[in-house]
Amino acid sequence: MKILYGISSVGLGHARRSIAIAKKIRSLNPCVQIDWACAEPVLSFIRGSGEHVLEISSKLESVSSAMESGTFEGRIQDMSKVARFSAKLGKQNYGFIKPHLEEYRSLIQDEFVETLFSFIWDHSPALPKWRAVITDYARLESKSRNPINLLIMAYANRSLKKAFMNQGLRIFADDLEALPRSASLRNWVKKNFHIIGPIVDDIPVHSKQDLRKELFPSNNCERLVVFTIGGTSAGRHLVQFVTRNAHEISESLDAHLAVLLGPRLDSSSFAAESQSLSIIPFTMDSLKYFKAADCVVTQAGASTLNEVAALGTSCVCIPISNHWEQRHNSDRFARQYGFGVLDYSSLSKEELKRAIERAISHKYEQLDASGTSALAAKLVLESMDL
Repeated sequence: MKILYGISSVGLGHARRSIAIAKKIRSLNPCVQIDWACAEPVLSFIRGSGEHVLEISSKLESVSSAMESGTFEGRIQDMSKVARFSAKLGKQNYGFIKPHLEEYRSLIQDEFVETLFSFIWDHSPALPKWRAVITDYARLESKSRNPINLLIMAYANRSLKKAFMNQGLRIFADDLEALPRSASLRNWVKKNFHIIGPIVDDIPVHSKQDLRKELFPSNNCERLVVFTIGGTSAGRHLVQFVTRNAHEISESLDAHLAVLLGPRLDSSSFAAESQSLSIIPFTMDSLKYFKAADCVVTQAGASTLNEVAALGTSCVCIPISNHWEQRHNSDRFARQYGFGVLDYSSLSKEELKRAIERAISHKYEQLDASGTSALAAKLVLESMDL
C-alpha cells in the first residue's frame, strides 16, 4: 500500500495538483501510504502541507535551476541548453533516489524527470512495477534554427515519448488545447492518455470582499492587483519592475499592489518603498490572493492560469520569451477567457496599465475544474487494483 510520489521541481503547479490527487486517493483508500520525493521549490510546499517527504529530498538539486540559469530578463536564451541541463540534474538526482525505489510497489510521477528518464542513464532501473505519469505537456518546442539544437530537441522528444509509454497509467491533466496545433500529436495523446482536464483544488469559499479585508485590512484603494511569478526565480525581472515603479502603477490604477514571491526568492531582497505595495513572502494561500484580486498579473504557467480562470478573476499574462509553452498558454487563455497578454520586451508602466484595464473590463465564464482530482485518484487506484 506504499506509494512513492515524485514531483517535478519546475514551479509549484505540479505540487498543488499532486496534493489534491493524494488527498483524494487517501479518502478513497485510507490504507494507502504516500511518501514524497521532490526538490525545491516543491519541497517547501509539500512539507508545508504536512506530508511525509523522503529525507533524501534535501539532497536533490532543483531542476528549476536549469530554467533559471537559462533565463535573463524574461527571456530563455536557448531551450536546448535548458533541456541538457535538466537531464544532467535528473541523472544526478536519480542516483540519490535509486536505493529507495525497491521499498515501493507503486510510483506516481508528475513530470518527475529523475525516474521518467532513468532508462537513459541506467540500463536496468529498479523501478516499482506499477507506475503512473501525470503531465500537461507532451512535446518540447524550440524556435531555434541551429541544426545542433534541433537535433538535441528531436532526441529529447523521442526520449519523452518513450518515457511516457513506459508507464502503466498516463494522465493528461489539461485539455487538448494545451497541446501544439498538431493533429498527429493530439491524436496520439487521445489514444494513449486519460484526458481529465486541469486540476484545481481548495477553491476559497469566502467572498472577494471578505478575503481582501482578511489579507489587507488597512488597504483603502479601490482595486487590488496581485503579481505572481510562480515557484522559480525566473520572474525576478518582473518583481524588480513592479517594485521600482510601484507608486506610479498604483496611482494610475487606484490599486494596491501585492507581489507574491515563491520560495526561490528571498523577500528581504525586495523593499516595498511605497505604502501602496506589499511584498508577500512564499505563502501556501496564493489562491486566496488570486480570488481577492481585481486582476492577477503572472507569467504564463498553465497551473496558475487554470487557477485564476477557475476563480473568475481577470488576468494579464507576461510569458517568458522563447518559452513555447508559456506563449501558447497565453494565447489560448486570451482566446478562451479574454486574458490580457503583454510581452516582456514591451513591458512598461503605460502598457501594463492598459493591459490591466482591458482585462478587468472583460467578464468571462469561469473554468469548471470540479471533480478532476477525484477522477485522477480513481484512475490511480483502479489501475493499481486497490
